Amino acid sequence: MPRKLFDVRRGEHARVARAGGALFAILAGFTLAETARDSLFLSSNGANQLAIAYLALAGMAVLALFANAWIVRRVGRRNALVVTLAAAAVGTASFFVLPRSP
Repeated sequence: MPRKLFDVRRGEHARVARAGGALFAILAGFTLAETARDSLFLSSNGANQLAIAYLALAGMAVLALFANAWIVRRVGRRNALVVTLAAAAVGTASFFVLPRSP
């Protein structure tokens, strides 16, 4: 049954496991960051401003999409993935060193 469900050939198991682990880690980190972001936003702002925040996030996502497309054209897909993940890690870590709001 699993062989019919997953088309993993001989010698590909380690690569599939690493890719699956990386995908799991990225999604878990995103889920934790999203939950923390929403709870911090709701604790300092009202729920009525949540729609504005989501619109701003959507606009920033469109800008990030264009930036990522530019990076892919410039350095290739594989290197663009590394650059994008590094930029996301630096951006997330910067919240730790930025001064806290009152």
